Amino acid sequence: MNIIGLLHSDFNFKWVVDDLKDSLRQELDFINEGRNSEKCARDLSHLRYVHVPKVYWDLCSSRVLVAEYIEGYKISEVKKLISNGFDLADINKKLFEAFGEQIFQTGFVHADPHSGNVIIRKNGKDAQLVLLDHGLYETISERDRTSLSCMWKAIVLQDHDQMRKYSKELGVDGENVGHVKKVAGGTVPNVSFRLSGYLLERRRDLLKLCRLEQKEKKLYI
Repeated sequence: MNIIGLLHSDFNFKWVVDDLKDSLRQELDFINEGRNSEKCARDLSHLRYVHVPKVYWDLCSSRVLVAEYIEGYKISEVKKLISNGFDLADINKKLFEAFGEQIFQTGFVHADPHSGNVIIRKNGKDAQLVLLDHGLYETISERDRTSLSCMWKAIVLQDHDQMRKYSKELGVDGENVGHVKKVAGGTVPNVSFRLSGYLLERRRDLLKLCRLEQKEKKLYI
């Protein structure tokens, strides 16, 4: 990759190899994965609709991870979820709240949340999210969480100046701020609406996090 990068600067993908090397190192260390899963369980313990399989440490090593077996349905198995009486809107809300909690509050974020890593099971009459595969996590600093929270608040309020300010704090240059405006303007209404709904429900926490002293504005969507 180094040689290709020197010969063809437009095809320098060494960064991909470096990134994959670090990710694979994390994902193949099962002691690390077990610790991540336990931290995730602690961080989200107040959300009773989230379950993380228990790790059996006496059977584990850096090459072997043994955890609680859970039966359920993949999040992508929509027909099965419906036929078994699950409320898709309820599942959707719980997904956004759980991952929103990681992104905006704890800063310890599951970095591989594809459909195979989230299964749904019944917990009494309610749907419970079971989070799997904790090998790869990202940590978001308090500073970045604050900027990210304020940026989403600005999107909800359609405040382009604040969008620009907090996007810049997150490393997005002026040319790309237009993409943030497109989100706010409804180019991707489902994502905008759902994230906005989450932020509206947590607006007091976000205002406190952003250290804003002004009176809370009434939000209308």
